[in-house]
Amino acid sequence: MVTIKEIADLANVSTTTVSNVIHGKTEKMAPATRDRITKILKEKNYVMNMGARLIACNNSRLIGVIINNPSTEDKNALQDPYVSELFGAMERQIRQKGYYMLTYIAEQEQSLTGHLDNIVKTAQSWKTDGLVILGVDSQESEFLLEALDIPLVFIDNFSSHPHCLNVGIEDEEGGYLITRHLLENGHRKICFLADRKDPIDVDAARLAGHKRALREYHLPFSTQDIFAIPRERISRQKTFEDLYKKLHRYTALFFSSDYYASDAMHFFQAKGLNIPEDISITGFDDNYFSQIVTPPITTIHQDITEKGRAAVEKLIAVIEGRPVTETRTILPVRLVPRSSVKKMI
Repeated sequence: MVTIKEIADLANVSTTTVSNVIHGKTEKMAPATRDRITKILKEKNYVMNMGARLIACNNSRLIGVIINNPSTEDKNALQDPYVSELFGAMERQIRQKGYYMLTYIAEQEQSLTGHLDNIVKTAQSWKTDGLVILGVDSQESEFLLEALDIPLVFIDNFSSHPHCLNVGIEDEEGGYLITRHLLENGHRKICFLADRKDPIDVDAARLAGHKRALREYHLPFSTQDIFAIPRERISRQKTFEDLYKKLHRYTALFFSSDYYASDAMHFFQAKGLNIPEDISITGFDDNYFSQIVTPPITTIHQDITEKGRAAVEKLIAVIEGRPVTETRTILPVRLVPRSSVKKMI
């Protein structure tokens, strides 16, 4: 690989002058000298050493993308269509803006000072200019805001911290739209399914929308109509088995994600059930799974690519010292009716 000294000899300049061109410090340089060095760099396919850049520059042009997604035996974080689409959108935007992406996936279920300490150490050791963080709750985001002195932007975070920059969606409105659609189609016995029996953050907002729609129809809500869906596939299958025995209580199931909805649909169809004749199923996100299963799943569309792009745009604005007018950016959602819902009336 060609060195800076070799480039300097070819251009008949000092190594400092070549280094200034490489790092964009050409304000006081003659245009002809700059152009001559740039041409030689291209001809020789010069590749900058990242370690040297980190030493030479105040800014690393590295943006960290942190995904807090506890691993399971059957699925890693990037197998989730939502996460993979978001990841791809952020990588493209970061690259187009002239930055480089560093990824850290916190996979293990640990204490607050476990995976978060690892996130902090990763950010500090790589000298990142800023972080986009997905999958931490309010308490965790506030820990990171106190621990790190670099710009942070969160995705789908519900912290009220005044310095918490966040990009999310109308989760509560999405929950409302799905449930209202079910009610308009005659469903009165609806089960809500999420990660926890006592949903938090994103799922809590979607549950709030579900409750709002029920109130409009003067229907009661019971915590008995919430099922917790485990991350691990084997445990999830056991939960589906338990739900299968109780399906007579419901005419429709509202899953907080398309991933869970499509997995449950596969399980129930293997049991011989017809969707939606025997049970209606809805999801949330409008990911690839919801579109290719049979029947396609009624869901809430969110623009995952725009969410990733907006988060990167917000972070780079802070890094570059540009004003950020919105602390919280909330993107719209819309109902996508498909054939997984039976009309009861």
